[in-house]
Amino acid sequence: LADGSRPIGRKVIEWGMYEKHLKVEVYPIRLELGCHPLHQNKKVFKTFSRIEKMSQVKEAAKEVFEISEDKECRLWHRYMTSRYEQVKENDELQECGIYSNQLMLLEVKNVDGTWPRATYTQGTMNPTRSSDRGAS
Repeated sequence: LADGSRPIGRKVIEWGMYEKHLKVEVYPIRLELGCHPLHQNKKVFKTFSRIEKMSQVKEAAKEVFEISEDKECRLWHRYMTSRYEQVKENDELQECGIYSNQLMLLEVKNVDGTWPRATYTQGTMNPTRSSDRGAS
């Protein structure tokens, strides 16, 4: 290290599905976090390790968007332009096939107990956000 410089912290992660190897995670995954319906126009980028659980991503999103701990939320990942799939909280990012710059959408349950995007089938949803319809 040069004088005055600081080391860059990196995690050593277990890599592989069937045969496990240890490797230094040089490039963590950078995710775009969004919140529906409270902060539809606010997007935040945050980095995560590939071995972090989806529950950790959900908690980070709740913190970023200042959603209280007791509020019920669910997390979706966008896998096509206007298609979302609900993620399992115990899965790691690498298990879900999550890649850098992918949008993760935190959906907050309405006060009346319904979900804002209740139009989903078997864990997928097709939201009708104005940006997806091409409206301005």
